[in-house]
Amino acid sequence: MPIDPNFEFDVFLSYAREDVAWARRLETELSGRGLDVFRDEARLNAGPRWDTQLLQALQSSMQLVVLRSEAAKVSDWVIKETERFLVERQQPGAPAAAGNPIVVMLEGRWAPFDPYEVVGEIKALGAYPAGAEALPDAVWLEVTNAVEKGIRVHDKRRAIPVVVLTTTRARLEQVDADKQQGEGLSLNDLAQRLGLGSGEDVLERYGPSRSDWCPFGEQAIRVLLQDLEDEINARARAHQAPQVRWEYPDEAALWDVKADVARRSVLRLERDPCLIVLDPIALFDDPVKRLFDNVLSKPLQNSDALLLVLAPVNTGPALLLRKQLEEFAYRAFESFYEPSLGASYAQVALHVADRLDLQGWLLKSLKPMLAADMPGRAPPFTGMLPQ
Repeated sequence: MPIDPNFEFDVFLSYAREDVAWARRLETELSGRGLDVFRDEARLNAGPRWDTQLLQALQSSMQLVVLRSEAAKVSDWVIKETERFLVERQQPGAPAAAGNPIVVMLEGRWAPFDPYEVVGEIKALGAYPAGAEALPDAVWLEVTNAVEKGIRVHDKRRAIPVVVLTTTRARLEQVDADKQQGEGLSLNDLAQRLGLGSGEDVLERYGPSRSDWCPFGEQAIRVLLQDLEDEINARARAHQAPQVRWEYPDEAALWDVKADVARRSVLRLERDPCLIVLDPIALFDDPVKRLFDNVLSKPLQNSDALLLVLAPVNTGPALLLRKQLEEFAYRAFESFYEPSLGASYAQVALHVADRLDLQGWLLKSLKPMLAADMPGRAPPFTGMLPQ
């Protein structure tokens, strides 16, 4: 869902055909952060007729990002797109855009762009000749952060920090399949007890990066969370309520081996509404367990933090009971799975499987009541996050 409903796309990428690898990589980075990006893969030869589809995409884009290189400087299409973007924003009644074009400097200098926001890390390193794939991930992170910040400058949605604690396939592969964890349980043992087959079957849910984790065996975690963000905001718009957006901390800092660096990167999690998503299988990976134990101990004491542990299994009987609940007791089902933002509901616990579940839900439900009279207690957060 675009930041501004007046636009179909958050950003239009303008680039010369010689810089397509840079454009592809930037598109991937921005899309992974939940931004709707338009990038024309087939660059057309300039002619007297402005391509209708390209013009419509430019008009429907909130922001323009230009990849500046010597090739772009003489590209008729880059010049046309930039000029047209500026003209469109000056038309009477045109929706307010996020601002002037954002220029990612790959090389050289282009005087007409001097007044605009410039992202210059790539040029400063002299990294353009080596190509997009050779640029270090840390530099790409700086570039993407700067571009995203420029795009979101007028994003009025409430930012909710999200930390996803998971691992990668390569790291899990390093874990000895017979390594004893917890009370003598190996990865293979756990997979078999959960009905997931073997440790190899578990690995199928992971990829090269943490964002590739498919907790339920289908959608990657970022895609899943983006779908949920869109759903929450659709309900919010229907009730004219504030909207939210997920904000992911700097992962390079979060996973730094020095605990104090990681701690500084998650300070907001200790005081603001936030979302912590935990992959329980990833606790077999020692760095994940250390981060959870040492860095997130204080955020877990934040009453406005929501911890979601995503179980890798959905057993048949549990799914059957949920289906029966939806059919026979829809009021209870609706209040938990499809709550309306415009109504109040009793707290509902639909997964009480044993005494420990019962204890956890009772304490969670009674906590606001028991803490209401405590001196200095701030009012509870009543935003978009489910209770």
